Amino acid sequence: MNNNLGIIMKFSITVFVFTLIFFSNNIFADNIDGRVAIKVSSKVKIQILEDMRKNLTSIQLIVAALANEDFEQVVKIAGELGSMDHTEEAMMRRKSLSEEYRSLGPQLHMGFQSLSRDARDFGDVQHSLGQLSNVMNVCVACHQGYRLEVE
Repeated sequence: MNNNLGIIMKFSITVFVFTLIFFSNNIFADNIDGRVAIKVSSKVKIQILEDMRKNLTSIQLIVAALANEDFEQVVKIAGELGSMDHTEEAMMRRKSLSEEYRSLGPQLHMGFQSLSRDARDFGDVQHSLGQLSNVMNVCVACHQGYRLEVE
């Protein structure tokens, strides 16, 4: 009987410790997240995240096109991503963001423009992959440096 009690106590303590670790990590996660918080409205956050998902999907399509040496698709997809949205709504959304964060957008679009142009002019898979890697470095810098937080 004492042996069962000991096992139950050890199990209870183990569950307690894991629960404590789990909840303390969630409670203090914001304190250890060293990324800069970009405060936005929920609408802007949704729009930015939609844009990011669109970019990710497009990058996957570019990789697939490069694997098939389909430079026509690379030119088309990268060209679309290379043009910035100049609608009034997009301009207002960008104005609400910090200058450092905003500076990443043009880098991303210029990278896609270069990828589109060079894919059209050279049709070289390795060159295009190098350019795509540079574009993705902008994505990585953004995700490592910033997080969106609803105001």
